[in-house]
Amino acid sequence: MTSAKTLCISCTAVLLSSGAVLAQEACTTYTVVAGDNLRYIARSAYGDADLYRLIYRANVKTIGVKADLIEIGVKLVIPCDPNATGVATAPAAAPVAEEQKSTALITGIVDPAKQPLELVPQLPVASAGTVKLSVSVAPVEDAPVAEAPVADAPVAEAPVAEAPVAEVPLAEVPVAEVPVAEVPVAEAPVAEAPVAEVPVAEAPVAEAPVAEAPVAEAPLEVAAAEPEAADPATAPVLPVRFVTGNGYAPFADEMMPGGGLFTQIVEMAIFRADPSIPYNLTFISDWQAHIDALLPSQAYDLSFPWVRPDCETPEILTAADLSRCESFEFSAPYYEIVDGFFALSDSDLVSATNYATFAGKRICRPEGYTTGVLDAVGLTVPNVDLLRPLEVTDCFEALADGKVDLVAIDAEVGDSAIAELGMVGDFLQNPHLMTLQSLHVIAHKTNPRAVEMVRMLDDGLIEMYESGEWYDIVSSALSKGAIRQ
Repeated sequence: MTSAKTLCISCTAVLLSSGAVLAQEACTTYTVVAGDNLRYIARSAYGDADLYRLIYRANVKTIGVKADLIEIGVKLVIPCDPNATGVATAPAAAPVAEEQKSTALITGIVDPAKQPLELVPQLPVASAGTVKLSVSVAPVEDAPVAEAPVADAPVAEAPVAEAPVAEVPLAEVPVAEVPVAEVPVAEAPVAEAPVAEVPVAEAPVAEAPVAEAPVAEAPLEVAAAEPEAADPATAPVLPVRFVTGNGYAPFADEMMPGGGLFTQIVEMAIFRADPSIPYNLTFISDWQAHIDALLPSQAYDLSFPWVRPDCETPEILTAADLSRCESFEFSAPYYEIVDGFFALSDSDLVSATNYATFAGKRICRPEGYTTGVLDAVGLTVPNVDLLRPLEVTDCFEALADGKVDLVAIDAEVGDSAIAELGMVGDFLQNPHLMTLQSLHVIAHKTNPRAVEMVRMLDDGLIEMYESGEWYDIVSSALSKGAIRQ
């Protein structure tokens, strides 16, 4: 069964944090007090903690793009309730900050022949290679070769090899000091412009070597190529694809508020890691398919919640659990569960104090759940008969029908399944034999983007502990479960 997640389902709860948000209404402003977080404020304003993103978007310039902890005394705009009839959902997006606006580059070209001589030194060195000296940049009367008409000695006939003036900025070689470089001796009559009066040696090429201003130091091609390196950053960011499933209350089920306790923790961890990260979430109830096909094929990036086998003791693991350790990256622990055994309320197995009592029994544990808790205490095939249906409720129905003797499952999940079946009181959990396990987000190791995202979520989880949001989500979900039961 596959379906899309329904977002923003309202939830109310008893808070575990010492801080309490003051009564708050939508369409107003609110001053942050000690103990506040965005979920508290959203619940007070809208009766729905999941609308914290609405408040964040309206105050992103105040809170910051990273959504770090909000400061005491800060005033926040509380948008109008999006569920109220005829009320706007949120203020318009904030305008782009002045410093973030792009500035067009100046692309005009300065013509040196049309500019005063004193402006020429401001030209970039790179353009010096395209500017050739011309006798027209200085008045004719200032040059000692006034008797030699320009027409008799055109600049175009002067070989570049004899005077590579094009490599030197104009300001460094005044025309009046180097007239001969522009007027070759071969073209001027000796009688009119004697060589002795203006010897070539007075302006040797060595005084202005090309090496002083090489064009290669600032080539135009490099400057033009630099913007191309930023092109990948403009590509659209693909959303992170999460997959979870149904039938795992109170942790994951699309019919539960916010999609379940664990779903809300993950979504808040994303928000804390980076509110701009796009993501989507799909519910696929075939849990085994998550690890057998959906993550390995990269149809999805991340899945939750999963128990991590005891990967530090591979010698006691089944082939399936060993493969899980080798192939998947696990997040930090997001939640601890008590994994135990349920039996009929009048069964002697409820009071058993030794796992040996369960040897030879028929045990039901849904598919997708690690069998590590059974393997660790010697309850493996053929020591027991193991039934692996798809749903937790299938196990309890089999227990009620006498088809199995025990259901091995997380205590909270077991209680939720029993309540769903309307069979509270028919089954009891053994209070003596149980194991602590932790729940995680997982990514296949062949998906580097997903592995990186796992680490970002871990950072977000730490911020949730600091802000009190983790405790708020857990208390809300468990209180809802208690009411339902």
